[in-house]
Amino acid sequence: MRVPASVTAPPPAPGTFRSLGSKAYELSRQGSSRPPGDALAYVQQLLPRSKAGDGTASYEIYLTVLECRTFTSGRVDQLAQSAALVGAEKAFLERSERLLRECSALVLDRDLYPGNWLETAALQGSVEGQLDYARSPKDVLGTYADILADPERAVAWKHTAGQYLATLARSGSIDAVAKLAQDYEHGGIVPRDPVAAYAYNLALQQVNPNYVSPLVMQSLDAELSADQRARARLLANTVHGACCVP
Repeated sequence: MRVPASVTAPPPAPGTFRSLGSKAYELSRQGSSRPPGDALAYVQQLLPRSKAGDGTASYEIYLTVLECRTFTSGRVDQLAQSAALVGAEKAFLERSERLLRECSALVLDRDLYPGNWLETAALQGSVEGQLDYARSPKDVLGTYADILADPERAVAWKHTAGQYLATLARSGSIDAVAKLAQDYEHGGIVPRDPVAAYAYNLALQQVNPNYVSPLVMQSLDAELSADQRARARLLANTVHGACCVP
C-alpha cells in the first residue's frame, strides 16, 4: 500500500459535487453512473484511461465492480427486504435480474473483478475515491480475516486515510470535514478527541446549521471544560477558514 505524496487535493470530477460557496463543496453522486448493458464491456472501455492514471475512470470501475459484487452476494437479500418494506419489491426484483445478466461476464473475469480499484482511484487523485477509501475500509482491506492476516496493511490504511481526509478538508470537502468530525467524536481513523470533535462539528454548523444536530452539539459541549470549549471554538474557526474561505 503506497502512501500518497501529494498534499494538494485535485478538484472533484465535474457533475459529481454541489458547490457550497466559493470554495466548499459536497459530493452529490448517487451510486454508479454506468449505462445499461454489459458491465465487463463498460469496464474494458474505461481501462485505457485508468491505466493512463485517470482516477475518475478507476473510480467508475470501482463503482461498477461494487454494484456487481453487491447483487451477486448475500447482501442482495438484505436489500430485497428493505425494498419490500417500502413497497418496491417488484422494481427491485426486476433490477436484480437485469444486473445479474449484465454482471455475469465481469464476475468471471479473474483480472478485473478482484482488482483493488478503490485504492487505485484514490492514489490517482479521485476525490470520490479518496473519501470512499477512508469511509469503506472493507473495500480496501478485505475481510476481517484478511486484516488479521496482515495487520500492518490496516495500520498503513489508517495513516493514508487520515492524510486523504486532512488534505480534502483543506481543499473544501465538507464530506471530509464531516468524516473527521465523526471520527474525532467516536474514534476511528483519528483518535477520539472531544475538543476536536466539537470544533469540527462547529465548523460544519458554520457552513450549514442543519449539518449537525443540536443534540450532538449539546452532548459534545457537556464533555468540555470552559477552557476546552474556548480552544474548540478557535480550532473551529481554523477548520472553517481552511475548508471554506478562499
